[in-house]
Amino acid sequence: MRFKLLWMLLLVGLLVLISGCSSCSDDNNGDDSAIFTASGAVCSNEEGEIETESGAKITVPMYAVPKTRTGENGTMVFSIERDTSTDAPLIPGDTIASCVYRFGPDGFVFAAPVKVTIPVSGDRDPECYKIYRINQTTGEAERYPGIYDAENKTISAWTYELSPWFPAFSSWDDYYDGAINITNNSSSKWLYLTPVTCSLKYPTVNTAPVCGQHSATFAPSGHIGWASSGNWYLSQGVYTFCVEMHESGTFSTPPGPKSHMYIYNVVIDGAWSCWNNHVSQHLSFSSITDPIEGECDCTPTPTPTPGTGDVQVTLTWHNAYAIDIDLWVIEPNGDMCWYMNQLTTTGGTLDRDNKCSDYINGTPENIFWDSAPRGEYIVQVDWFSNCDNATTSQAYDVRVVNGPETRTYSGIINEDATIEVCRFTVSGATIASCFSDFIGKQLNSTHIRHPKD
Repeated sequence: MRFKLLWMLLLVGLLVLISGCSSCSDDNNGDDSAIFTASGAVCSNEEGEIETESGAKITVPMYAVPKTRTGENGTMVFSIERDTSTDAPLIPGDTIASCVYRFGPDGFVFAAPVKVTIPVSGDRDPECYKIYRINQTTGEAERYPGIYDAENKTISAWTYELSPWFPAFSSWDDYYDGAINITNNSSSKWLYLTPVTCSLKYPTVNTAPVCGQHSATFAPSGHIGWASSGNWYLSQGVYTFCVEMHESGTFSTPPGPKSHMYIYNVVIDGAWSCWNNHVSQHLSFSSITDPIEGECDCTPTPTPTPGTGDVQVTLTWHNAYAIDIDLWVIEPNGDMCWYMNQLTTTGGTLDRDNKCSDYINGTPENIFWDSAPRGEYIVQVDWFSNCDNATTSQAYDVRVVNGPETRTYSGIINEDATIEVCRFTVSGATIASCFSDFIGKQLNSTHIRHPKD
């Protein structure tokens, strides 16, 4: 595949943050601009960074991109966009400290955590900043343990799944976040910590970080963007951590087997601040004590990497109840790639189909061309079935990778409707982006509907 030659679009620029002003402000009246956008491809046995000019970044360690269904090294296109279609669901007392950034691809679980980094605005002390992930099923903000970089004025978190993220700040007080210092003394092993349980000291004013989901902290030296020692900021309280280690692997050698251990009663007993630098505990690891073979129980199962190429179109939706909506892409020659024509004569391939019979919340539908014919493509979303549920409408996201450009379209589809999401042109040297408004337009479809299950 062409993408396996690792083209990387790195829009690296100067981060300009003006005290008291939003780092999201631009000269385009709120429209997307190049400073908020970047994309690039990373293979399983590669490490990479995708960074916008505004300072938002995805750091991908080696072997974080899962293998394919056939066990080969996979390729994923990572993307960063300013999300103007999603409002930050702020916790009472918080103020948003940047844009809402959409990190992609959505709907896939990685083989190792990746790091998302967001610039923060304003002249605040670092202990005032928090980082949240928007749960796309519930619409609520979920707090993650953060790592604040005072020099670059960014906040980062580790995650197995990408989605919209945003930072926020609140006024400092004695009940604010504490810090633990974590050091990885190994020169060859990755180190991950997960908060499995947490009992908050101030539950009426603090929110708990996401517990039971794998959040990495620090990793060995020698890997891009990864520190071997540093502070991790969490709400004050008592925690149980699952600690996991394994050999990091090389370009030609996959990571070694994982082992883990538990640390109980980690107490974060005071608020960290830049003037007293109170660190509740120092945790240092060179190996696992009395190791338990295998992963932490909360480590998710990776999603096999989907196909990608010159063009990749991915549809995701999030609903706890089964809903079957379909992705259709009409080629320049008029043929359509969909579930009744999963491999077209030009190489268009539908390799993911989320159906009523085996529905998984958030699992994408994916269509790609290794080498895409030139011309105009039409992307449509079709309501197939509510799978015997009472749901009559569904929010969706469609991400279009068109050569070096990536853009996500968000909308709502109603029962029995077909929506034209966007059109885009593959023209060789000049690649045009999709165009449509976010909601899309309802249309009368002449395509035949067939039962799938």
